[in-house]
Amino acid sequence: MYGYFAPVPLLDDARGAFLGQWSDRKWLNVPGPFYGAETDHCGTGRIHAPESVLYEAGHFTEYVYRQPRTPEEVPQLVNAAEAEAFSGYGCDGDTRWTPAAVRKWWRGRGQIREYPANRRADWRPTTRRQGEVLPLLP
Repeated sequence: MYGYFAPVPLLDDARGAFLGQWSDRKWLNVPGPFYGAETDHCGTGRIHAPESVLYEAGHFTEYVYRQPRTPEEVPQLVNAAEAEAFSGYGCDGDTRWTPAAVRKWWRGRGQIREYPANRRADWRPTTRRQGEVLPLLP
């Protein structure tokens, strides 16, 4: 079991890669500091952060399905944000999520959990070697 840690202070000079706007965030993002907002369609997020990023169906826009749990996972999300052409990731979620917003998200979590589960067959398994991810099957 992981305890919460504050990952944003670990960003150092990488904060400039997180220019996404809270108002543009995808409904699929889980509560926490990081989120995908207006991202490009290049599908690079999972290459860099396979433990944290998934794609929205049909659009390849990126969202954070799991927040980093350890300091070692933060650089992966930084790499995903830096590779994102539109700078569409945000890192100010902890200042935006209110208790009411988290409760609302929690009530809708079934739909959020079903979304990637229904798409599981579309994905090849990820590998753990250097974060390499195989592309979407045709």
